[in-house]
Amino acid sequence: MGLAGEFVVKKKDWKDLTSGQRMYGETEPPEMQIETQWEIVERSTSEKLFEPGMDRSGFSKGDILYPTMRKPEVQARWDQKQYEYEAAKDQYNRIKRMCHAQFIRENSDHALAQGLSETEYGREVLAELDKVCEVATRQRQQKQSPHPYAQTGTGESIHDELAKDGIEVDPDEKVRTITFNVPGADNPFTILATACDDKWRIVERLLAFDPDAFHLQYGYDEGGRLNRVWQDDRLIESYEYGKQGERLVSETLQYERRSYEYDDKFRLLQAGDTTYTYNAYGSLAERKVKNRITKYEYLSNGQLYKVERPDGRIIEYVCDERGVRIAKKINGNIVEKYKWKDFTTLEAVTDSKGKNIWTFNHDEEASQIVAVFEGKKYYLARDQVGSVFMVADDQGNELKKIIYDSFGNILTDTNKQFYLPLGFASGLNDKDTGLVHFGFREYDPEIGRFTAQDPLGYGGGDVDVYGYCLDDPINFNDAMGLEAGGIWGTTPRRHNVKKWYIWKAGKGACDNCLKMDGNISETPTMERPHPNCKCQQVECQEWDEFTEWEDVRELETIKITMFPPVVLPGVPVPNVKWQKVYRAEEQRIKRHYASCGSVGSGSSETKETRVRRKDMFRWSKAYVVNGGYEVETGDRGWTHNPWTGETVWFFFG
Repeated sequence: MGLAGEFVVKKKDWKDLTSGQRMYGETEPPEMQIETQWEIVERSTSEKLFEPGMDRSGFSKGDILYPTMRKPEVQARWDQKQYEYEAAKDQYNRIKRMCHAQFIRENSDHALAQGLSETEYGREVLAELDKVCEVATRQRQQKQSPHPYAQTGTGESIHDELAKDGIEVDPDEKVRTITFNVPGADNPFTILATACDDKWRIVERLLAFDPDAFHLQYGYDEGGRLNRVWQDDRLIESYEYGKQGERLVSETLQYERRSYEYDDKFRLLQAGDTTYTYNAYGSLAERKVKNRITKYEYLSNGQLYKVERPDGRIIEYVCDERGVRIAKKINGNIVEKYKWKDFTTLEAVTDSKGKNIWTFNHDEEASQIVAVFEGKKYYLARDQVGSVFMVADDQGNELKKIIYDSFGNILTDTNKQFYLPLGFASGLNDKDTGLVHFGFREYDPEIGRFTAQDPLGYGGGDVDVYGYCLDDPINFNDAMGLEAGGIWGTTPRRHNVKKWYIWKAGKGACDNCLKMDGNISETPTMERPHPNCKCQQVECQEWDEFTEWEDVRELETIKITMFPPVVLPGVPVPNVKWQKVYRAEEQRIKRHYASCGSVGSGSSETKETRVRRKDMFRWSKAYVVNGGYEVETGDRGWTHNPWTGETVWFFFG
């Protein structure tokens, strides 16, 4: 039943009823009682499902009151909002009717359910529910598969299918296999296979090695968070979550059962015997395990800058002007340098002298990487989130096998002497801190969280701004450290950002600081050269911001399509949906900004234009020939083309 299965009917709280509803509500007809005394809520959160309304916030009073006077670009936005509203309302009504039908069917002893079942509305929603169940049953029978994760064939799982029938891809693409090959070899050196459920979530995964295999199955809670992992028939990972999605309890192969405690800002305070404290900006400052303390320091842009280990070693990182990590130091000495293709794709790693070079060449699909070290080629197989799980030589022989648990803790490493800088989900692995570097932030696999807040705040898509991929690390990754599929917030996104830092010597500064006055550097320093001087490193930057593209004029209409309305039980004559495909000239404004410290040094503005193929949707009122209140499939009707005014005849579907 799709989304309807995620909701349930619940009696309203007494305080939420009006005085009239409290006094007379239970004497109303059943159809009114189910609307006024009861509500639809989410099963997992108990949050109320509200009836949608059209968003008119972006329109003036004139736009709302005088539709014939709207400008073309305003009308296009209005049509889009109207379309979104109609779609949301249609979905709301479907969910509500299915929930009411389930309430009647599952509560046959309840007086209201009995009363509803005798009404016309009750009979209609029950008939709709029966039809939905009938279709679902027929679809399941057509699959002809007794096992929920089986492919076409005789196998009862991916493992059996590969063993018995070879490598095959299910026609509905819910089962996918990827072979990893070395040029010239007869057979692949490994295989990755995944199977998805009806929500397209991976529920089974197979890493095929010679001669064995690693076979996993996954379970999710009602909020879509990973909560169970089985290896064959053995439970190897278990997670429990709170109302906001925060992890409360975990138990894995590496770590025995542990509980998690948070403050009111969802900052993790304790996980098992490990405690955590934070700086004023909400970034992890200290990690304490049995009196062994690790300290963390950050740059002004939020990037991790220094880690002081309990054994006295100091790990430091160097970033370029874009915030991309380019080097790593231990006790002041550079030990690694990095070259990136873009913000997340590692191209090369060298030692401090630029020698012992690792280079990484990604194929088009980025599932396999060809690495070169000391003149030798290595073939790296990656899983669905980008974690390297096997390394082979140029003959296809296994050199290293790395198996991670769901959140990135290493379960198996068959060759620890063979160092590989690429870690969990293709992040930059730091063997000295245990952290994984993703774009803007550091990730700690032990707790499945980032050490700093999402730079996008709640715009990253999660209430828990330290969380990783909405606690679904099987289907998503977060290479940028900005949440899986994260979107930019309401503030304009900055493009072409350039940053630099100017040293400003304060009044009465010492000679050393005066010598540095006006110096420009690509990255800030956390400490002043002389602590008694009131000096600072001022951040300067320039960037571009763009407005949204807007139509300037329509160049040509390509086609107009009408979608004949489909008859729904108990629904009066529905509206007709139209789509117009056209070419339009669009325009946006590019604003260039520059600032230094708290002082803005100005901005400039230019206009950019382009021609695009676009579409817009409108709705028109439908009329039925027989003039009845309800329509049936096959009835003839007519409507008017909303752009040309032409009368169009059709038959209801």
